[in-house]
Amino acid sequence: IVQVAMGLFALSTLVVYGRTFEFMQWLLATLTRTETGYAVFNFGSHLIALLVMFPAAFWAGMTLPLITHALLRRGLGEKVVGSVYAANTIGAITGVFAAVHIGLPFLGLKGLITFGAFIDIALGLVLLWWVGGRGRLATYATVAGVAGVVATVAFVELDPYKMVSGVYRHGALLERDKGKILFHRDGKTATVNLLSTPGRLSIHTNGKSDAAITLDASGDIAPDESTMVMTGALPLALHPAARTAANIGFGSGLTSHVLLASDTLREVDTIEIESAMVEGARGFSPRNDNVYRDPRSHIHVEDAKTFFSSHNKRYDIIVSEPSNPWVSGVASLFTEEFYRYIKRHLNDDGLFVQWLQLYEINPALVATVFKALAGHFSDYVVFASNNYDIVIVARNGAPLPALSSVIFSQPRLARELEHVRIHSVADMELHRIGSKRAMQPYFDGFGVPANSDFFPVLDLNAAKARFMNAVSSDIVNLAVAPIPAMEMLGDRGGSGRTGLSMQPKPWLRKAG
Repeated sequence: IVQVAMGLFALSTLVVYGRTFEFMQWLLATLTRTETGYAVFNFGSHLIALLVMFPAAFWAGMTLPLITHALLRRGLGEKVVGSVYAANTIGAITGVFAAVHIGLPFLGLKGLITFGAFIDIALGLVLLWWVGGRGRLATYATVAGVAGVVATVAFVELDPYKMVSGVYRHGALLERDKGKILFHRDGKTATVNLLSTPGRLSIHTNGKSDAAITLDASGDIAPDESTMVMTGALPLALHPAARTAANIGFGSGLTSHVLLASDTLREVDTIEIESAMVEGARGFSPRNDNVYRDPRSHIHVEDAKTFFSSHNKRYDIIVSEPSNPWVSGVASLFTEEFYRYIKRHLNDDGLFVQWLQLYEINPALVATVFKALAGHFSDYVVFASNNYDIVIVARNGAPLPALSSVIFSQPRLARELEHVRIHSVADMELHRIGSKRAMQPYFDGFGVPANSDFFPVLDLNAAKARFMNAVSSDIVNLAVAPIPAMEMLGDRGGSGRTGLSMQPKPWLRKAG
C-alpha cells in the first residue's frame, strides 16, 4: 500500500509543480523588496518546495522501517538491519546514477518521474497481490495505479514557457506570443532552453538567461554581447603572445568564438558541465561558428575543477565566464580556494579573466570577491563591458601591460570587435575602470572577509541581494565621474583616449 501511495504522490508532484509558477508570481507581486519581504519570500519558496516534495517523501520514508520491521518479525535476527540499509544505499546510488546519466537525457523530467512512479506502483501491486491475494484492496490499488500512470502520460504537461520565464527573479511569466522556444531539453544538471524574442536570441538554464545575442547586424546589440566579446578580446590585447586558452562555461559560445578569432592562439579548451547547453547554443550560428568548426577548438563536457585536475595543463589565458553567484555552484568560482587553485594552471605570464555582474549584488559582496582575488594575484585591471557588467583581468608576478593594438591587425578578431563598436585601442580603453592599485583600497574599506569555501559570504548572501534588486553601479561611476577620480587615486594605467571612434556606445553610461 505504501509503495502504491508513494508512486501516486510522485505522479502528483508533476501536477503540483506545474501550478507553483503562478504561486511564485503572486508571491513576488505581493512582497516588497525589503528585509521582511525576503524573509517571507524564503518561507514561501520553501513552502512551494515542501508542497511538491513532502507527500511522496513522507510515504517513501516509511519503506525502510517497514521492511526492517517485517524481516525482524519473521525472526531473521538483527543482522537484517544492516542488510536492509546496505541494500538501500546501493539502490540509492544506482538510482541516482541511472536517473542522471540515462533517465533525464533520454526521458526528460516528466518521463523520468513517471517511470520512477510506475516502478513504485508496479512493485506495490506485485507485493499486494502476492500477499493479499485477489482481495478488494488489491483491485482498488490496481485501478488507482493504472489510472494514475495513464492520466499522467496522457494529460499532464510541463509548460516550457513557464519553465523558461525565470519567474522567481522578476515575477513574470512568458506569454506565448512574446517569444518562441527553439530548443528545450532536460539535461543532467539543468533544463536548457533557447528562446527567440523579437530581434534577439537567448539561452536559459533553469529559467535564468545565461547569454543573449542580437543576430540582426543592423539592430542594437544585447548588453551580454559586449561583455562576451570583451571577455574574449581583452586578454588577447593584454597578452598578444598567448598561445593557449581555456574558457570555463559555454553560455552562447561567443566568448570562445572570439578567442578563436585570434590568429595566434593554437588551442582553446571550453569546459561546460551541461551537454544540453552545448547543443542548445548551436542555434546562435553563425555568431559562434568558430567554437564548433575551428580545429583548434576542443569542447569538454565535465566539471571545471575535475577537468583541470585530470588534464593537468597550463594555459596563457583562463576565462571564468559564469557570472551570477546566486546560481547554485557558481559562487565557488569566486573564492580564495578557487583563485589559488586556478593560478596553478596558468603559465608564468598567464592571465586570469572573470566576468562579474553588478546587478543583483551589493558593493559589499563585490568587495568580498576582490579581497579573495587580491590575495592571489599581484595585479588586476577592471573593465566595464556595459553599465552593469565588469570584466576583471588578473595577473600574478608582474603588473599588467598596456593594451596592444596588434589585435586590430587580425581581420576576424577586428570584425568581432567592430560588431560591438570597438575600432581601436582607445575605444577599448574607454571601458577601463581602474587597476588594483587604485581600486583595492576601496574594496578593503568594506568590513567583510574575503570570500572563501570556509566563509562563503557570497554564497550565503547573493540570493538576498538578488531579491532586493541590489546594484553596485558605483564601481562603474568611478570611471565616468566628472573629475579624474581614478587618476587621483594613483592609477596611471591606460594608453590614453586619442583615436576614439565617434560611434555611440549606448550600453555605457555617459560621464558628466
